[in-house]
Amino acid sequence: MKYGNHETRLRKRASETSMAM
Repeated sequence: MKYGNHETRLRKRASETSMAM
């Protein structure tokens, strides 16, 4: 399950971008 870690990182980045916007 390598996608779990990668997905979490991408999701966290997307959340930050959404907040910044």
